[in-house]
Amino acid sequence: FSSLVIHIRRYLLGKLSWRQLITEFIEGCGASPGGVHANLPASRQWIALAATTSSDFLMKTAVRTNPRDQLQPIGLIGLDPTGCGIATCLLAQGLKVLAYNRGASAAQASVAHIDEALRELARRAIVPRRRLRGWRRRFQLVTSIAGLAPCAFVIEALPENLSLKRKLFDELEDYVSAETVIASNTSSFPIGLLQAGRKHPARFIVMHWGAPAQIVRYLEIVPGRRTSP
Repeated sequence: FSSLVIHIRRYLLGKLSWRQLITEFIEGCGASPGGVHANLPASRQWIALAATTSSDFLMKTAVRTNPRDQLQPIGLIGLDPTGCGIATCLLAQGLKVLAYNRGASAAQASVAHIDEALRELARRAIVPRRRLRGWRRRFQLVTSIAGLAPCAFVIEALPENLSLKRKLFDELEDYVSAETVIASNTSSFPIGLLQAGRKHPARFIVMHWGAPAQIVRYLEIVPGRRTSP
């Protein structure tokens, strides 16, 4: 299996469009678009669902880092246990993460949570210890949504509250570029509902992670009818 994080890395470097990112992920799973769960209603527009019981989905494949690569950080909104798992997954693959959480105390507590999760991955030999060195320098807490402005890819991992998500997207779109992909971790709301009223609805997708993200081999990617090719 190819690592989704490797594909995200290629996207951030401008080597893939977001649709190519999805296609390569699907092919890496040995599936074709619509073929993983072809029995699902077409109206739900599922593109990919990779789910097995293996624990090495995103961690086993090493990321080869080119010192010349100028990767933009990945933005993460929400640092509850699910958000911490997503951050752990990204950091374990050597990526940079800018993270925002409304509660400052919870944001600070997330550092210890992520540290323990990364240590557990190393203890279980899921990722080599050397890859985790210096992870704290690649993880930055920001105090406002404005701090996510440099990101080319933002993952929203808020509670399943539609008004809360919409308010967050209103603010986020004021700061990130029009090309920034915004991915919601929702498992409840159709992508079309999230795209409604957006300045740039074409850049929205659903990216639903299994929990804990650093362990569970499960990822759901859902574009909408208004999502850009």
